[in-house]
This record gives sequence, C-alpha cells and structure tokens, in this order.
Amino acid sequence: MDHLQQLESLAARPSRLMSAALGCGRPWITREDAEDAVQQALTKAFINLSQFRGQSKLTTWITRILINEVLMMKRKGRVKRERTFYLSDVNVEEFTRQITAPILLSEHVCDVKARLAEALAAIGQLPPEQRHAVGCILRGEDMQEVAARTGKKYTTVKANLHRGREKLQSQLALAKGAGA
Repeated sequence: MDHLQQLESLAARPSRLMSAALGCGRPWITREDAEDAVQQALTKAFINLSQFRGQSKLTTWITRILINEVLMMKRKGRVKRERTFYLSDVNVEEFTRQITAPILLSEHVCDVKARLAEALAAIGQLPPEQRHAVGCILRGEDMQEVAARTGKKYTTVKANLHRGREKLQSQLALAKGAGA
C-alpha cells in the first residue's frame, strides 16, 4: 500500500486521529475544534505528502502534524468557539427595559419598544454568519477579536457585519414603510 492509499484510508476513518486530537488538547478542546484540527492535518499531510521521508510510519507523521495543528489552534486562541446569536437568547422585555431606561419619561416608549422588537426580529432573520457578526458588535465586541476567536479573516467578519447591517436597514425600512 503506497502512502497516498494509506492517507486515504486514514481520511476515511478519522476516529483514531480524533482521539489523538482530543487527547492532546484536553481539557480546552471541543469536539468541533478536534474535527477542524483533523481536517487541517489531513489537508496539510496530503499537500506535503511528497515531503514525507519515510523515516517513521505515515500515521506517526500525520499524528505529529495533527498535534502541531491542535497546539497552533490553542496558541492562536481559535479553540474558543463562536457563540451564535439567537433571537431566542434575548429576553425582549429585559433588553427593552435596559435600553429604554434613560428615556422612560419619554412619550415614545411604546414606539421604541416596537422598533426594538422589529430590530430583534430582523436580526433573527439574518443568515447565521451575519447574525453572529451583528450580535458580536451589539455586545460591544471588537471585530479583530471576533475574527481571532472564530479563526476567520478580519475582512470576512467585516464583510458579514456590513452585509448584515445592509439587510437590517432594508428590512427595518420595509417594516417602517408597512407600519406608516
């Protein structure tokens, strides 16, 4: 069996590599992170297969690549999984109370509550990547930190935020037009 066939065999049954990733990353690695690390290790092994010198077993070489990948994830802080922003996570009444507290004396509180409910509903309709970016900004997180934490490029997070804001603006404009 040549090296490419061995690599394909390992890729078809990644449970051994998953065990290695989870083992070397305990206690801070999640199953999703381990899956990402295994995929990265197999990709790197396939790309660099010509550099394998045969001084050890192929599985040993790939396991070393995997361990290095897991350690890089930890070092770069990519093992902290992103938190998806779900509309169901938000207690609308509590959120409304906190947001409207400074303007409780205003006669427009009902309008503010209605607009807030519309905004939360519009956020809930965004695609997951855009909803996550908008949610992070609403929670006051820095886009650079979000990109580092999620392992995505800064420009990708920025684009998701931009697209999410555009969709929110158009959805809220439609809602305002329908309500007027």
